Amino acid sequence: MNPDTKGTFSALFCINIFQVAPISIADGMMACADHYLDEDGILLIYGPFQVQGTFTTDSNKEFHDTLSGAGVSEWGLKDVADLQKAAARHGLELKERIDMPANNFSLIFGRINAQEKSL
Repeated sequence: MNPDTKGTFSALFCINIFQVAPISIADGMMACADHYLDEDGILLIYGPFQVQGTFTTDSNKEFHDTLSGAGVSEWGLKDVADLQKAAARHGLELKERIDMPANNFSLIFGRINAQEKSL
């Protein structure tokens, strides 16, 4: 990460990555967000996810099963909770989850407020 660009962006976007990437990249993504976002910046992650270990629609389960059946162990719908854990390690939290068309979500992460950090 370039130290000269620390805190210079107001938004970062990640679209349709987590269904075909290992959940371990969430830690790197959150570290980048922590480094590059300004104090009020957001990280928006868009795509299909599980919520609390369950599929929100039958079609998302079918999509997960199709991806999992491809023989690549990292492929499949990840859980929002796993992204939240990675975010917390980097001072970020899920601010909003928005239902989107085609059974996707927009997950908006931002910095944990200073007051919340002290609790």
